[in-house]
Amino acid sequence: MRILIVHNYYGSDAPSGENIAVDAEIKLLRMNGHEVEVFSKRSDSLRAKGIAGKLKAGLLFIYNLKAKKELSSILNNFKADVVHVHNTFPILSNSIFEILLKEDIPVLITLHNYRYSCANGLHIRNKTVCTTCIGKSVPIAALKHRCYKASFLQTIPWFFSKCLSIFKAGTNIINIDGIIVLSDFQKSLLIKNGFNERNIYIKPNFTFSSNSNEIFPQVTTNNEFEVTFVGRLSEEKGLRTLLKAWKHWGGSAPMLNIVGDGELKSKITEESTARKLNVKFHGHLDRSGVERILDRTSLLVVPSECYETFGLVIIEAFSRGIPVLGSDMGAIPSVIDRDVDGLIFRQKDYIDLFTKAKALFDSKALLEKLSANAYISYKNKFSEKAAYSNLMKIYNAVLIERKNNDRKLSP
Repeated sequence: MRILIVHNYYGSDAPSGENIAVDAEIKLLRMNGHEVEVFSKRSDSLRAKGIAGKLKAGLLFIYNLKAKKELSSILNNFKADVVHVHNTFPILSNSIFEILLKEDIPVLITLHNYRYSCANGLHIRNKTVCTTCIGKSVPIAALKHRCYKASFLQTIPWFFSKCLSIFKAGTNIINIDGIIVLSDFQKSLLIKNGFNERNIYIKPNFTFSSNSNEIFPQVTTNNEFEVTFVGRLSEEKGLRTLLKAWKHWGGSAPMLNIVGDGELKSKITEESTARKLNVKFHGHLDRSGVERILDRTSLLVVPSECYETFGLVIIEAFSRGIPVLGSDMGAIPSVIDRDVDGLIFRQKDYIDLFTKAKALFDSKALLEKLSANAYISYKNKFSEKAAYSNLMKIYNAVLIERKNNDRKLSP
């Protein structure tokens, strides 16, 4: 199969799970003998230009004529069977769909975040979940509340891009052949936004196996028990709830590894030191550094207080037989099979978090049961084999649908 992948890479100074997921999928397709062409842009090209770059990015996000012309040229030279779009923010823009919708080629997009219905892509405002703009054709609330980077001016491009999709049908992704989402939860939000359920496909993220000989990776227990958090150190990630749980646990608490960087780093580091919590801050680590921490981890904790879309670190943990303790927010309960490969606690409830973590700390049998199931979940749902099978089913489904039903749209 000849596949054209379209993706706007986020800046290299802000490590992105989306970039990792796209690169993994390209690698997966090529490994299985498909001919893959990539049309991409990188946000670094504008970030280096400072304020001028930000202004240009804002304009390009609304409409990018140059990207349309470049894509048109690629389509003329590379006769794709399927076009698979990932991120179009901020350079490519949804204007590229005007070109794609004119072609007799099935077009899909994977939505890695909630930017379709939220300017900041997280559905969070003032540190709490916000769904005001879901289902709104003209999401004026995003401007009113300055939802993108707390800036009225920086929110304008997203707002005008949404408005443009009303008047120029070719820029609205609701009109393409298929929408790929990462979870049932994300699918439910799209349906609330008016998408046809029939055109929505669920394909979770995946990770390549770190265990080539397929021997179940045993996790450590009891005196070697370590808990790990990996992510951005910001309010919506639930760090304060996590540290409250460790404070409540007291001197007998196991080692808590915190991997990542962000605006809360200085404050929570000082607080943890002052309270003598059994916490170690590792800062930002590259992929190999994160893997070294996970290799000695018994439990991964994901205490998010916002709508996560998926979280690659969860399946990285599962691939090592590490169970996950996650909050009941967003897609997390869709990824974790409650009481099978992990546990779920009530978001912002540090006592519930503590109780669930301690249950695993105290019971080697429970930990080993969840650990074994975590690895089974990885093999069955989140491995490269499962991902490839799922992706091919989706591609074939849209190819068949296209043959049976010609798209009737005038971009």
